Amino acid sequence: MMKKESAVILKILLETKTIDLDKLSLLVRKNKKQMWYELSVLNQYLVDCDLSPIEIKNGVLVIPEAEVNEWKTILVREKMDGFRLQQERIFILILYIACRQEFVSTYHLQDLVGLSRNSVMIDIRKLRKLINHYDVALHYDRKNGYKFTGNELKIRKLMEYALSKLNEVVPLDKVTTFFEEIWHVSFKIGELNDEILNLAKHYQLEFVMDRLEEFVYFFAFMKMRRKETPIPFAEHDKEILSQQRLYPMAVSLVKDIYHSKRYDEILFWETRLLSIIQGDKGDSKDNYFTQLTTSIIQNVQTMIGIKYKNVELIERTLYQHIVPAYFRIKFDVYYKNPLLDKIKTEYRDLFHLTKKGLQPLADELNKSISDNEIAYFTIHFGGYLYSNQEREKQKLRALAVCPNGISSSLIMNASLKSIFPEIEFVQEHSLNRAKMLPEDEYDIIFSTTFFPANKKLYLTKPILNPVEREVLREKVCADFDLLDRQKSIDLKKLIAIVERHGTIQYKDRLYTDLQAYLYGVGTDAYKGAKNLPDLLNETLIRVSSARMNWKEAIREAARPLLEQHYINESYIQAMIKSVEKIGPYIVLAPKVAVPHARPEEGVKKLGISLLKLDHPVDFNSEGEDDPERFVQLVFVLAAVDGQAHLSALVQLSKILDDEENIEQLIKLKEPLKIYQLIKQLVEQEGGTEHD
Repeated sequence: MMKKESAVILKILLETKTIDLDKLSLLVRKNKKQMWYELSVLNQYLVDCDLSPIEIKNGVLVIPEAEVNEWKTILVREKMDGFRLQQERIFILILYIACRQEFVSTYHLQDLVGLSRNSVMIDIRKLRKLINHYDVALHYDRKNGYKFTGNELKIRKLMEYALSKLNEVVPLDKVTTFFEEIWHVSFKIGELNDEILNLAKHYQLEFVMDRLEEFVYFFAFMKMRRKETPIPFAEHDKEILSQQRLYPMAVSLVKDIYHSKRYDEILFWETRLLSIIQGDKGDSKDNYFTQLTTSIIQNVQTMIGIKYKNVELIERTLYQHIVPAYFRIKFDVYYKNPLLDKIKTEYRDLFHLTKKGLQPLADELNKSISDNEIAYFTIHFGGYLYSNQEREKQKLRALAVCPNGISSSLIMNASLKSIFPEIEFVQEHSLNRAKMLPEDEYDIIFSTTFFPANKKLYLTKPILNPVEREVLREKVCADFDLLDRQKSIDLKKLIAIVERHGTIQYKDRLYTDLQAYLYGVGTDAYKGAKNLPDLLNETLIRVSSARMNWKEAIREAARPLLEQHYINESYIQAMIKSVEKIGPYIVLAPKVAVPHARPEEGVKKLGISLLKLDHPVDFNSEGEDDPERFVQLVFVLAAVDGQAHLSALVQLSKILDDEENIEQLIKLKEPLKIYQLIKQLVEQEGGTEHD
């Protein structure tokens, strides 16, 4: 059986046709020594399959063109076969026992996974350990065999989790085919999918297509389970669910397709439909979710220290995301974000700040928000944060299709624009609508999923690291003469040039550092990120014993930036107007405010100033009396773009998480000592990250 790493390398080679060994190492995150080992393993596998090994000529991997089709066949076969031998077989056991069609004994489980009794008992022990987290028990007796006992809702959540984990390693149609052969039944996935889509069309609803797939398969397995145990819902939840526009569709779904009239089943399937719907202003009580959306945007703007230009557009698209996310979190619907690890690596600072910015949603639901959900919000805000200005219409037009939801679509579009500034992009997050667009409106297609098209289609991801960006541009440039090729950087040649002019003491370290600088390996996506001590120096810190109102406090806090030509007077006015219009959203932590405005409203260069007040200043709106809004630390942020200051804000937010740190800063009387303490706290929290 092929190693997972070998399959990844093979897939990359099929997509690129030819690739530099250094770039391949970066793409698969292996060092040179590990890369040679993985290639030797892959080559041995190819030889065992009577195929030619991969050759390396002048540092470039060369694939035998005549065997490309055989390679593709190998990948398909490896993806479809042998999941019984993988760690994920425990999830097969969950579905098998939950939807059992007959008495299930240990012998049945042995036959199911094709293993010995001892191996099956090891799997059973692992299974019992896993289901403890769901308050579900695995019971066995001679009369009933193996069965799950416990709260029906939690058993269903366990099944959802199992399906989602399986979907990460094997196509779900393979899973259903496996069970169809065992149970001698037909899941009729195609018919179910069509029936659900027809219902959605009837009720004028639209789903996020990649999430719909798991819903359909889960629905099919639940039709096999069909337990009559009631599903508990709190009265408050019943009231919320009955008010949603989706409720009539849930009634039809349960009655016409699930063939049940039970009220709790209607509510359960409504929670699942709500979690995959593409949010719309008519989906719920409009005012409630509109206010929640506005609150989150204000909070995130405060956390990232920059105001968005087109807030109306962000409110509309974020609303579409918040509605399903709200119900996923509220009703504990598990969804694995396939981009999670990449987002936490490529957008580390923005992820951290977004997490803090989502506090209004966490407070509203009285629940913590999972990293999977935070990642979706991160790419949503990042899509606007990193998007470029509108450009003039160019010769090449591209259709960017990302049916994974509005957030992924935004970040993908921004990423593609930065890679191909000479291309005009038409963005679409609905696969069905993309297929309906007239082909004379675009020349090429970038998509996260394959679909038949007459124009050249490039498969891509919503988030690309620097190496993947370079590889994609090279592929497109090879096909279209209208685009200029970007000269590829050969690290070995670069180091050779350095050696001609001096002695390199640690060549391996230099190679690693150059990788980090040129390709962002092990760093944030943005290379110009600054640390807090870099932006806030002693000359930008003031201490005042004067008594003042909040407007005067903002003016005084901004004065060092104005005097040292970081900002214009217009920036101070913009900050004050922003608070007058929206309220004291700039109070980032108890006793701490971080006023800011948009870069174009008067910022000349990046900087942060601080005013420490001996006497607290009231930042409360009229009629409010929140003691946490009596501020003694005012940090003024002057950002030149949406990115360079993020690391500094992460460091500041970590300092402000501890109220003891805030009190220590307030007690100090001299700017130098305040600066020294801030620098010390940054180092204690993990040090500076972009030196």
